[in-house]
Amino acid sequence: MKFSLYFIFYVAMILELLIFILERDEAADQHLADVKDMLTLSENLAREFQKPLDISVPPTTTSFVYSEALQKALGQKGESTHVVLSPVGLWSDIERRNVEFTLYDSAGKQVAGEARNSFGRLDRNPVTGDATFSALFDREGIHRFTAVCRVRRSVPPYYPDLVKDSVAARLTALLGPELWISTAERVPFTVHVRTEGHRLPPCEFCGQGPYRR
Repeated sequence: MKFSLYFIFYVAMILELLIFILERDEAADQHLADVKDMLTLSENLAREFQKPLDISVPPTTTSFVYSEALQKALGQKGESTHVVLSPVGLWSDIERRNVEFTLYDSAGKQVAGEARNSFGRLDRNPVTGDATFSALFDREGIHRFTAVCRVRRSVPPYYPDLVKDSVAARLTALLGPELWISTAERVPFTVHVRTEGHRLPPCEFCGQGPYRR
């Protein structure tokens, strides 16, 4: 009787050990599968992160410069022109806050950017990453510009640490320790400026006769 009881305890212990070993092996297999999936994700992200940025910008924008008579009446040359430049290829809020833009005229001279603003200005939207180029033109014609942008790559913080570390290591090897990425080439756009206001508008007070301040 006592021997039978010991034998039952022995069998129960063997069964518990087997269950533990099976659960351990399943957990190890699942862990290896998770690691493999994360490494695959890291490779895919690294390939995406190393792609050059692009800029979505209207190819042509129409602007107006007032005639000489209207300039005297209004005391200004025309209406400000606004061109929105939207970066394509940003991956995190940090990148959207820190992306840098530079604009050049047709002669290759820098006209607006992070370092200097000799003509017009750039207003950044840190939420979307967009930049708005604003300028007031004093002559009609077709004004051609190009734009570039660059950013220091930053892996989104919500990725697992293994993925972030793996992507950062791959990008460091490809881009260098500073992790800068930029547009592959300058993106062109034009502003078509036309003369406006050969005739003075009606008076803003009475609606008749020439405009007066």
